Amino acid sequence: MRILLAVHNYYNDPITGAMHAVRTAMKWLAEAGNSCRALSTVRMDTGADLRPIEHLGKLGIELRKPGRGMRVVKKGGRVRRVPVDRKGAGAKPVLRYSVDGVDVTLLETRHNDVQEPDHEENRWFLDTLDRLIKEEPPDVLFGYGTHPVVPAAFKAARARGIATVVSLQNEGFELPGYFRDVDRVVTCSKFLSGLYRERIGLVSTPLAPALDWSQIEAPVESRGFVTFVNPLRRKGAAVFARVADILGATRPDIPMLVVQSAGSASMLNSVPGIDFTKYPQIMACPAVDTPGEFLALTKVLMAPSVWAEPFGRVAAEAMINGIPPLVSDRGGLPEAVGGDESQGGGGRVLPVPDWLDERSIKLVSEAEAAPWVEAICELWDDAGAYQRLSDRAKALAVELYSEQVLRPQYVEQFTSVTAGSCVLED
Repeated sequence: MRILLAVHNYYNDPITGAMHAVRTAMKWLAEAGNSCRALSTVRMDTGADLRPIEHLGKLGIELRKPGRGMRVVKKGGRVRRVPVDRKGAGAKPVLRYSVDGVDVTLLETRHNDVQEPDHEENRWFLDTLDRLIKEEPPDVLFGYGTHPVVPAAFKAARARGIATVVSLQNEGFELPGYFRDVDRVVTCSKFLSGLYRERIGLVSTPLAPALDWSQIEAPVESRGFVTFVNPLRRKGAAVFARVADILGATRPDIPMLVVQSAGSASMLNSVPGIDFTKYPQIMACPAVDTPGEFLALTKVLMAPSVWAEPFGRVAAEAMINGIPPLVSDRGGLPEAVGGDESQGGGGRVLPVPDWLDERSIKLVSEAEAAPWVEAICELWDDAGAYQRLSDRAKALAVELYSEQVLRPQYVEQFTSVTAGSCVLED
């Protein structure tokens, strides 16, 4: 089959988990013998500013020579030649390359605010999509994201009798008309499918995110930290701060690592009443290109999110490495670890206070943090308890997230869809 992905996101975004999953799914579909292409922009959900030519060069990806002329661009004292999308005044640069069997057309957009989209660039995106469809009509158009060009792309595909599939990996897609021209919806969890069905009557298929184990598996020799990723309020910064303060004072032998992502670790230093500078065993590291880089340092993972996390990718990544994940009882996190260890799951599901949400700046009390502190200390001190949970986590990860399990499910979902379906209940 011919599959065309249309996203107003950077296809090779190194940070966003959702794009990692979309990219891995496209790789699997290509390896299954499907003809796969992608139309992408340079927008990143984190708002990061990235130079695609330099980034692609670091990845060892070569740009294809264009068939529509070149344009000379001078920037920072350097001169480069880039392909253009159309001839004449106002021509805009387009990059073309192939990665993992997927042919990518990348538009170097300048205005990437979803809330204030640039109408001229939107037209450019849709005109390019129209040309790609005419050059090689796809059987399936695959979309992701809330940018206005995505539902517009579905509409254009539906008008041509092309089947459409959308991937939902977050809340926030309850938009008027978004699903009008969608034939199949794939979500990242049963929790998220249930949430959308309850809210808007959306019928969807829960399917765990496509995980590339080669980017996740890590060596075991240096694992020695309790790790917390992405220090934001919604990710449970208030829980981590209290736990880190207690362990810093009572268990200086347990080092802790804060991995920055969308949030900065410096945020923790602004927590009222806690001075992390007096605890040298609490460290921070910048965002990394692959999860395997910080998981190589991780002995126990903390994911104390206080919002309804749709899935909990980092917890699944920890399980793949046999790293016990400690997760909150919110959203899809319990599902991501297969439930609590006491019920045969691959992690510990721990409570966060009912009053605590992503708007709160108040720290949890020592009593409220106690279950987290006790779980960490038990796993740190009891080698047998640690090994049992580690083994269970790894075995469940193979059962739930291995390529052998997920790859055929993705292929089936994308190759069995038919045009003209309705995904909203009457």
